[in-house]
Amino acid sequence: MAVIIPQVVSASEDRASGAKILGGSLRFNSVSSHYLNRTPASAGNRRTFTWSGWAKLSLLQNHVLFSAGTANNARTLFYFDSSNGQLYFFTNASGTITGIFTSAYYRDVSAWYHVVLSVDTTQATASNRAKIYINGVEQTVSNYVGAISQNADLYINATNAHGIGAQNFGTTIYSNGYLTEINFVDGYAYDPSYFGFTDPLTNTWRPKKYTGEYGTNGFYLPFDDDNAKGTDRSGKGNNWTANNFSGTSTNPDVVPDSPSGISYSTVPTVGIGTTTGLTKPSNYATLNPLDTPDVNPTLSEGNLRWVTNTSLLSNHTRSSIYYPTSGKWYIEVTIENYNTGSGVGYAIIGITQRINSRYLWWEYSLPQVQINTNSGLQNVGSVAVNDIIQVACDTSTGKIWFGKNNTWYLSGDPANGTAMSSPATLSFASDDAAFHLDGRTGSDTNRLIVNFGQRPFKYTPPTGFLTLCTANLPRPTIVRPDKFVGIVTYTGTGASLTTSFGFTPDLIWTKNRSAAHQHRWFDSVRGNDTTLSSNATGAEQNISSSLSIVTNGFTVGTSTVTNTSGNGYVAWGWKAGGQIGVGRSFMINDVGFATAGDAGMNTGTITPTGASVNTKSGFSIVTYTGTGANATISHGLGVAPSMIIAKGRTNTDNWPVGHTSRGWDRHILLNSTNAEAVTSSTWYNTAPTSSVFTVGTDTRINQNGITYVAYLWSEVAGFSKFGSYSGNGSADGTFVFCGFRPRWVMMKRSSGVENWQIYDAVRDTYNVAGLQLLPNTSGAESDGRPILDILSNGFKLRNSTGGGNVSATYIYAAYAEAPAQNLFGGQSSAR
Repeated sequence: MAVIIPQVVSASEDRASGAKILGGSLRFNSVSSHYLNRTPASAGNRRTFTWSGWAKLSLLQNHVLFSAGTANNARTLFYFDSSNGQLYFFTNASGTITGIFTSAYYRDVSAWYHVVLSVDTTQATASNRAKIYINGVEQTVSNYVGAISQNADLYINATNAHGIGAQNFGTTIYSNGYLTEINFVDGYAYDPSYFGFTDPLTNTWRPKKYTGEYGTNGFYLPFDDDNAKGTDRSGKGNNWTANNFSGTSTNPDVVPDSPSGISYSTVPTVGIGTTTGLTKPSNYATLNPLDTPDVNPTLSEGNLRWVTNTSLLSNHTRSSIYYPTSGKWYIEVTIENYNTGSGVGYAIIGITQRINSRYLWWEYSLPQVQINTNSGLQNVGSVAVNDIIQVACDTSTGKIWFGKNNTWYLSGDPANGTAMSSPATLSFASDDAAFHLDGRTGSDTNRLIVNFGQRPFKYTPPTGFLTLCTANLPRPTIVRPDKFVGIVTYTGTGASLTTSFGFTPDLIWTKNRSAAHQHRWFDSVRGNDTTLSSNATGAEQNISSSLSIVTNGFTVGTSTVTNTSGNGYVAWGWKAGGQIGVGRSFMINDVGFATAGDAGMNTGTITPTGASVNTKSGFSIVTYTGTGANATISHGLGVAPSMIIAKGRTNTDNWPVGHTSRGWDRHILLNSTNAEAVTSSTWYNTAPTSSVFTVGTDTRINQNGITYVAYLWSEVAGFSKFGSYSGNGSADGTFVFCGFRPRWVMMKRSSGVENWQIYDAVRDTYNVAGLQLLPNTSGAESDGRPILDILSNGFKLRNSTGGGNVSATYIYAAYAEAPAQNLFGGQSSAR
């Protein structure tokens, strides 16, 4: 047997050599008892090894990545735990349990995690004996019962049973989810740089091919061929046995669901057949068990099989990817069973928005299939077991079609764009529309199987229609959100200190995290050291040596306002006019605008006194002098803003906020806990247009002779989101879809008294998040965990007693850490 010298490789070594296309993944289903097993013929290194793989979870149940042993008290196990989603690695030797578990909770079921376990029990320092990495980042861990002993021989690499996707000895545990690109290296403790890299173009973690040694029991399972599920591609011949999988050409176990995110119209053959625009490797939509407003249905088969709960309550479930605002999309649903018994039972297949929906449905008491159209319910016949229901929509035109077994209902034809005779349309101007299933159970269940394109379709989709996956999503305007919105933390020194965002900001909002100090707002239009406080009504102040904007960041001086020695701070920054060719900064002189190109800022009845605009990121700063009369003011964004925050600079008054989700006949105050107020005097009951916003006679926004500043944000797909949601008062809280992984979230209860709240992914580096800062108070940062999980496609409330989730209406603003898909094929990873 070859002698393998254990080694630990530093994460500082740069081993990025380019992204690797992962052609597919193996889908595990606990109901079907799926697993892989192998028993090594000879022992390898039981003290030093590395396991690397990509995982997409389906249900919040025990999900076994790797197991080895003979019994519960003679095993080593690496798995996601069902109770909270934490990742555990432990060994049990005759009842002595040692190991580690993560502080982070992993409860994202809509995207991929890259998981690396690096073990070297020969290390003298206990914390170096086992390390867990997620998406390239080492995780904070605690000892599980006890620390792993130095030189401990684990059950991995012994001549006992090993499992992937299950523990198939002692208490049997089966998994639900997808796995791909598993590399196991026997004899080496490696960091993630051997298996992935941070793409500098997208700032996302991406897979790459491992090129090193594998050792005696090492193996490589790419899961890109349904006929070779357990075949070792490392060259070592350490093949695995695939148990209870029954993949067919129409329902394969290996599917193109992948963390690769290929964004080309065609891609090369990658092991599962020639890929096309329909079958390209990508992160595919599934049904989302986190996005279930009512009773949870039973989901299985990678969250593609839906079964009504035995309760008579609704079993509503939405897709993990919502429909984009443009494009043509196709989905099939197989009727595995439909309720034909007594009692109230129905099933709905459709497309739903927050306030509207179009669907096909059937009900036991009404033995008809009906389609909800613009003209109401239309009878279209009946359904039977094994029928295929087809759902097509063109979100560019708003048209929706339903069909059965390749015949489209109501004389519609999506191939040529012919609408159904009784049209079914929705407005897809906002990305709030999702595929959804709903139903109730009578004396029998409704069982449906959804195909978003992970499996071959029964019928050829209409020409031009695509699958709902990240590779087919429209390419976002902004690939690197961190170049337009920045978050930094720093510790005050009392001496001049410069901090970088990586871009030159135009708005900087700072807050002392350690002590009760005011929130401070600085911007490039009003000038350095000039501050307003969002938690107070006071006029603008000029505080010497408080903050000055510099290239790529800002400098805080000796003022305790922003630089108390030993105190922790956070700064949030937005880029406006610094983007050459996209936005501009300018000050108006005494003869008008600085250049003719700025004339577009002079379309309102009040001429701005200064502005900074970025149309690409949807942010502008405008200063003006009030007149006391209803007026319009240019904002320069080119599209209607979704949120406006205004403040008088030379008077003592409140901060009115206008938000698109609540309408422009009302406002809410940033410096207050108050509920929204309905009044026409603030925004004159007039929605902003693509060129101007309107102010009424409210002295908080338009008093004669008072100078004001307004901050305006427009929504940019894949980068920012401004919306509302309804809290449910449950620890299994409301899910809010954003279409990206948020980096910064601000929320406020609009229908009642509650603080504003801000959470971000820099202060909270892992879930569950809960480090609160409240814009309307001067209070120090507090830890309110659990509050929310920040996910690859939005956020999920996790608090039943407040924290943004009482049974009430909330508004929110969110900015992206990573878009769902970007120009170069990267995608948002699970968090």
